[in-house]
Parts: sequence; C-alpha cells; structure tokens
Amino acid sequence: AMRELLAVGRDLAVAGQATELDLGVGEGRATIRLQVASVKLADWQLPRTFEPYYLGGLLRGTSHGLSAFTIQVVAEAHGGRAVARRRPDGGLVIEV
Repeated sequence: AMRELLAVGRDLAVAGQATELDLGVGEGRATIRLQVASVKLADWQLPRTFEPYYLGGLLRGTSHGLSAFTIQVVAEAHGGRAVARRRPDGGLVIEV
C-alpha cells in the first residue's frame, strides 16, 4: 500500500502537482498522508478516487489504474482505512 501511495504521489508530481508525504504515529496507529497542494486535474471526482482504473484515466501514461484501489483494499484488510478528501484550499489529501 505504501509503495502504491508513493507511486501515485510521484505520478501526480510528474503531472505538475505539488505533492507532500506526511507520516504520523499516535494512539496506537500510523497515518500516512499524501497531500496535493492544488489539484489542477479539474475532472478529479473525489468519490471515485478508489475505483479500479479511475486514476489510470486521470493520469494518462501511467500504470496506476489499480493503485488507489490496491491502497484501499490493503488498508482495510489490515483493519485500517483509506480516505480521500479535499483540503479547505482546494487541495487533495489521500490518507491511509
């Protein structure tokens, strides 16, 4: 899941998006956040983030059609969760 999240972040950066990865530990769990400062991909539909092949359509030329789906499945299989949300400034956060 971590590898896939890093790959998504890399491809967003290559597509011209400013990305940042944060790791937090507390309350017996680790949280990994991929933050995208401003999503210039205007057609990004937040509820569809974890659908199979959705990111592959947005990030054409990448092999990450199943990356977000894999992140969510692995997180949930280990008792965690993966969510995507908008930041108040219009950016995006994918949190595992």
